[in-house]
Amino acid sequence: GTQRGAVFAYQGNQPWLFITVDEPLPPGRYSVELVLRDGSTRRLVTGLDLSRSRGWGAPIPVAVHDAVLLRVLDADGRLVLTARLTRR
Repeated sequence: GTQRGAVFAYQGNQPWLFITVDEPLPPGRYSVELVLRDGSTRRLVTGLDLSRSRGWGAPIPVAVHDAVLLRVLDADGRLVLTARLTRR
């Protein structure tokens, strides 16, 4: 329930997504995935070190408007952060 960062997404010819965290996460490797409107998930990256970097971004393989939730998971698959994606 506490804001710990931000998510920015862009729907262009190549959609992209960028996340920031206010404070580095504990040491470890993290995965980032999107949950889509149909309930399926798309893993965007695995092995990400958010203990040293406070941000990550990349092109995404889906349309931005199809994504409803972003999840950051630890190496054991436990949920660490979530962000509900809203349209502005």
